[in-house]
Amino acid sequence: MAAVMEGRLCQGIDCKQPAKLRCPTCIKMKLPDAFFCNQVCFKDNWNIHKTMHIDADLDYNPWPYFKFSGGIRPHRQSPRRAVPEAIVRPDYALHPEGVSFGEQQARNNRIVKVLNDEEKEGLKVACKLGRECLDEAARAIAPGVTTDEIDRVVHEAAIERDCYPSPLGYYKFPKSCCTSVNEVICHGIPDMRKLEDGDLCNVDVTVFHRGFHGDLNETFFTGTKVDKDSQMLTRVTYECLEKAIAIVRPGVKFREIGNVIQKHANANGLSVVRTFTGHGIHRLFHTAPNIPHFAGNSTPGVMQAGNAFTIEPMINLGVHTDDRWPDDWTAVTSDGKRSAQFEQTLLVTDNGCEILTQRSGGKPCIYLFLPAALSSIRNSQDDSSIDCDSLPSQSDFFSSQQLDMVCHHRKMWMEEREARISIEMGEKPTKKQASYLKAIEKCTRENCVRAGVKRPKRATPRKTIRREVRMMSREERKAVFEAMNILKNTEVDNITAWDLHTLVHYPDSAPGAHWGPAFLPWHREFLRQFEIALQKERDIAFLPYWDSTLDQGLPRPADSVLWSDELLGNGNGYVKTGPFKDWETNVLMPLSEVPVKRLYRSTGGRPNDRLLSPRDIEWIESRGNYSDLTFCHDKTFESMHGLSHVWVGGFMFVIRVSPNDPSFYMHHAFVDSLWERFRQKQQTRDQRESEYAKKTCSKLQQLDAQMKPFGITNRDGLSNRYTDEWYEYEPIRHCSSDRPNCDSTYLFCDEKQWGSCRLPPRVELAKRLQKTPSNSAEEPHKESTSRLARGVVWTKTLLIDEDGRGIRDTLASVTVDYGEGPTATVYMNHTLEYPELPGMVYIPLPKVHGDDRLRITVTARDAYGRYCQPQCYNSTVERHHVCEGTLTLSSSLSHSTPISFTHDPNSRRFLDADLSVHPRLVSVTPPYLVFACSRKMITSGMIWSIANSEKPPRDSEEHVFIRVSLSRNDMDDLEVESSSLLGRDTWKSPVQFATSPVDPSILFVRVPNPELHPEGVSVRVSFLHHGSRIGCIVKCTSEDGWSEECDGIVSLHQDPTRSSESTFSSDPSVLPLLGWKMQFHPSTWTHRVPYLSFTC
Repeated sequence: MAAVMEGRLCQGIDCKQPAKLRCPTCIKMKLPDAFFCNQVCFKDNWNIHKTMHIDADLDYNPWPYFKFSGGIRPHRQSPRRAVPEAIVRPDYALHPEGVSFGEQQARNNRIVKVLNDEEKEGLKVACKLGRECLDEAARAIAPGVTTDEIDRVVHEAAIERDCYPSPLGYYKFPKSCCTSVNEVICHGIPDMRKLEDGDLCNVDVTVFHRGFHGDLNETFFTGTKVDKDSQMLTRVTYECLEKAIAIVRPGVKFREIGNVIQKHANANGLSVVRTFTGHGIHRLFHTAPNIPHFAGNSTPGVMQAGNAFTIEPMINLGVHTDDRWPDDWTAVTSDGKRSAQFEQTLLVTDNGCEILTQRSGGKPCIYLFLPAALSSIRNSQDDSSIDCDSLPSQSDFFSSQQLDMVCHHRKMWMEEREARISIEMGEKPTKKQASYLKAIEKCTRENCVRAGVKRPKRATPRKTIRREVRMMSREERKAVFEAMNILKNTEVDNITAWDLHTLVHYPDSAPGAHWGPAFLPWHREFLRQFEIALQKERDIAFLPYWDSTLDQGLPRPADSVLWSDELLGNGNGYVKTGPFKDWETNVLMPLSEVPVKRLYRSTGGRPNDRLLSPRDIEWIESRGNYSDLTFCHDKTFESMHGLSHVWVGGFMFVIRVSPNDPSFYMHHAFVDSLWERFRQKQQTRDQRESEYAKKTCSKLQQLDAQMKPFGITNRDGLSNRYTDEWYEYEPIRHCSSDRPNCDSTYLFCDEKQWGSCRLPPRVELAKRLQKTPSNSAEEPHKESTSRLARGVVWTKTLLIDEDGRGIRDTLASVTVDYGEGPTATVYMNHTLEYPELPGMVYIPLPKVHGDDRLRITVTARDAYGRYCQPQCYNSTVERHHVCEGTLTLSSSLSHSTPISFTHDPNSRRFLDADLSVHPRLVSVTPPYLVFACSRKMITSGMIWSIANSEKPPRDSEEHVFIRVSLSRNDMDDLEVESSSLLGRDTWKSPVQFATSPVDPSILFVRVPNPELHPEGVSVRVSFLHHGSRIGCIVKCTSEDGWSEECDGIVSLHQDPTRSSESTFSSDPSVLPLLGWKMQFHPSTWTHRVPYLSFTC
């Protein structure tokens, strides 16, 4: 019993305690196990749980006179599932009839909304979470599982992700998802019916997360007995969706989607349902536009960048017409034949669209079970295929976390291989692309790039010398980096030559490239073809290698000169420096919480990751035979190679997309050089071409198997020709007392260990800045752009070090690029005054006028000149995440980045502060834009801890000032007076001297400081004319905004709950801003009215 319950959690509502008992009735009826923590919890949940004991096979028909079109019948339903109160709900969840007033109001306005950046991010998060919930449901589908169980899985998955399951309560829909089986077209209600082997089951999931809905669905196969017609129907339905998505881009009419879908469906003898459509989606579940899926529809409108909507074709084997069950939800085909559906949520971009709900493997789950896919899998694997259980539980070289990572990467590679993941970069190469790759491979065999000239027939072949990247001459480095950029910018039909080489490395293109003995020869051929491509652009170019053991010896390997502007560019975040800065990628970076489609790294960002070490190299070179280097025999070498992938992070983290980063090729050249060192040291010339592993993992890895997608075999990859004729590796130069240099700008000769050329123990990536801060560190340089001549506004940013603290070095700087003319550079402030945070810098921005929109790029560098990664605040998910440091400035929030800014230099100190509360409750938020000047991962929590750790100083002045509001007729010689009720203090001032300089209706009135009076302070405020007190109407406004007449007495206390007036201060610079909450865009700032208001 203990073994059964090990790791199980209680299934009681909102209870996640460890399970200690099982339901005895479930055991007796042989139902799925139900676990509970104790008898009390079991009893509390009995009324809901007992519905699981209903035999799903008992006859149940709530509509005995209804004529069903097919074989599916309704079954009993479990009670509605609860949602914790803390989870934010959509408006209809609070209405007894489930009516969405937001949707009803939107029906009067059919304009299709264009989402701003904040809304896009919110929608993307909701869609990502919806995808995760659907993936959980997919894992639950099997013969014998009830659709109610699938609903439970979706419901709990949504709750775990802080989501409300959108269908629940929507116009009284009773469940958390829709499950539509066989002839059910859509909106099937989950119940106690058990899925049968051969059923089609569509699961439609929508989640509501922090204001946004994410909607998607898939049709799944149940078991292995799905008939051929159903397989064809499901496949064609998904193809209809793919073809519709392919035309989505700005300028396309919404009605064209239906034309594309019906053309493909009809060509395969299928029909398109007309009753139900796709729809707009964002903060509203269903809104404009409507997306009919049939041809000839008259839907108005043209797509624009920023539109978000679903496409969800429902395709039938028979007629297109539908019937509705009496539950008013379940739609079925009129003839009882099967129906299938797929749905994705899309966001229109400037040149196409982004699929926000796409499965990580690309294709839906059914592609793993279609006969063609099954055949491909069977042909590529055999009984010797390994799994994670075969990995060692401990290792002399890897931690348990690193072994888990190896398992995770292998599993991901296999899943993507089977799911035909390369579909995201194109269905298959075009003729031009295939011709390009074929020419490269042919040139590789012929070594056709000769010294000084391309392709002369009689020139002598040139053998390439591959050097460590830091040993290259300036001319060599220039040639290599130029050639790489040419490949990145040369299009071969619809993708670049660089991306085409990346696609070759995809798991379905190169199924034998990893996790077996073909790993080394496959990558040797791949690298050589890439090197040929470089040499076709710059004939002196070669593929350098990256000896990561040099970096591993540093105290902080991420500080290596490799990640400087001169070599590979920064390694922390978006690559914004060096020869590969701002490189766009053809795909989104996998596993990222935010969409990243530019070259991105996180070098050494995770504390437990490491690079290859000299000890690793010794192990590789000491192996006795080739089998010892292969994953099927010994997992160490290929797992070692993955260490650097994971350490670099970003695109390098996921094997499939790792060639997006140029460091991939240099790292693999080093791996290839290690293999060659083993060959030279441990094998004879004949053994190098014949010795192979007997255990090969799969048929794809066998010696004479084709090295897909190349036209050679794995045996050819063992050939001596590679290093005899085509290239060789130049080792890192040794030094001695006679020759104490390393022929490299970046390496030094270690005199304590003659023979070793090393990196300095602490590499400064650039010389310390020679500039000194200007006399006013906050002011921009005089040569700033002409835009600043029109006026300046100020905003804040924050520079954070690797320990999560604000940088205090005054040589750290921020540069603002206004898009035209010179830039402005500002430096760290010398002194700080609350609410200024450590590491804060003021940024000058052009003042916007009218409908102007200005796009500005902000970058930062630490005191050593190293690039700092920007992070931007997303109010939808309430945290900072990586961004590119680009701001849009406008007076309108809908067109502006939500930064706080002010034109008043005296007020800028209080940006991002809340001065509308009691002094002890005053808080400051981090700026919208902050910079992580660190190689470690800086989390949003670390950023916010800087702000939370700064507390306002206690006011020790004898008196403070409060605000009162005065509405008056013109009276000369009017005075304001405050007098303590205890008679200890009276103050009087002419009104004109007490009036706020920014608001003539506000007066500042002096009162005793409650911080010096623990018992509190109570004062009466009144007005005098010519020395006589006059009668005024006085109103007091409470915390909740309610006003009522009062006697003009105000109480102040150290305890915020005992103070009737919240805002007071002795600081003259604060007084004009009392009551203001100056966080985010100025158009969203709020102001608290004074407690006392006088009308005299």
